[in-house]
Amino acid sequence: MRIVFVSLFHDFIGGGEHSLFDLLRGLPRRWHPLLVTPEAGPLSAKAALAGIDVAHLPMPKLGLASLPALWQWFAWLRSERPVLLHANNSRAAVYAGIAGRLHGIPMVFHCRVAARDVRLDWLIGRLASRIICNSRAVARRFVARHDKVEVIYNGVPAIGTEPAKKPWKAEAVMLFAGRLSAEKQPDMAVRAFARLAADFPRLHLAMVGGSDPQNMGYGAKIRGEADGLPCAGRIHWLGQCENMAPWYAVADLLVVPSQHEGFGRVIVEAMGCGIPVIAFAVGGIPEVLQDGVQGRLVQPGDEAGLAKALHDLLDDAQLCRSMGEAGRRRVSDFSPEAHAEAMAKMFALLVEKVP
Repeated sequence: MRIVFVSLFHDFIGGGEHSLFDLLRGLPRRWHPLLVTPEAGPLSAKAALAGIDVAHLPMPKLGLASLPALWQWFAWLRSERPVLLHANNSRAAVYAGIAGRLHGIPMVFHCRVAARDVRLDWLIGRLASRIICNSRAVARRFVARHDKVEVIYNGVPAIGTEPAKKPWKAEAVMLFAGRLSAEKQPDMAVRAFARLAADFPRLHLAMVGGSDPQNMGYGAKIRGEADGLPCAGRIHWLGQCENMAPWYAVADLLVVPSQHEGFGRVIVEAMGCGIPVIAFAVGGIPEVLQDGVQGRLVQPGDEAGLAKALHDLLDDAQLCRSMGEAGRRRVSDFSPEAHAEAMAKMFALLVEKVP
């Protein structure tokens, strides 16, 4: 049976696109996925290489330009006739939901962001047959439509192993992995590192992540501020990395100082590699990371508390090892197989209800 998966983004902007791709690959064979993006890009190219059908349909900003785009959607769905639509973003849910409603095709909105969209949430709540959220924190976004909401945690594939050789003559490596965006707060990671630098003279900070496409100047600003620190020579800006395995292999700690985090994919990846995680207790992170077990949770915005938690773990190798082992055990709860199975079960129930 054909399911159309719709993504507003044609590139791997964040964990949401990676999770969508993992789901496309992991669905049972009875389902035949087709990925729709507004234009060709890395996401559709990778899907095509994996043997997944791909199409491109317009999804302009909502307004007068939406009318011809919606007509194109309507005509395309009339010829394609899928049994189900799955939208990975708010705007994608509006286009897929309206066109699907006209054809009697149910639409699932996969919500991965806790922040409310005051313009679109009410409409999505009406259009969606089911709203899948990747954490209970995200589910609170649609509390008014709780009858449609189901929490299914993301599945995260295991990261391959790599030879673990410390770079830069480092004794320990602290890792930040995420976009250089205001919501990920890489500046907090840098300042926490600066507080630790004197006590740990052979500690290095690896900053892995590309620029924020919505604010390209933010990363440059953070780097400029970091360049003025006495420890600047031990801060390494590595850009976006397709293969994270080498950095997880050498990391001793992962720091996640995000303002918002619907789920926290990098946390699960790091735990699977036996790396303790220090993170702000925001969004869905406390549902994934157990404080004092696989790492430490710190109150949001507490820069001194973040640095202290990092200091305590760097000072206690045995605690780091025990937390790393606990992380390896924890990731079995977030397997791609379990995620795909839960999604397929929900798809089947929706399709059965279609007259």
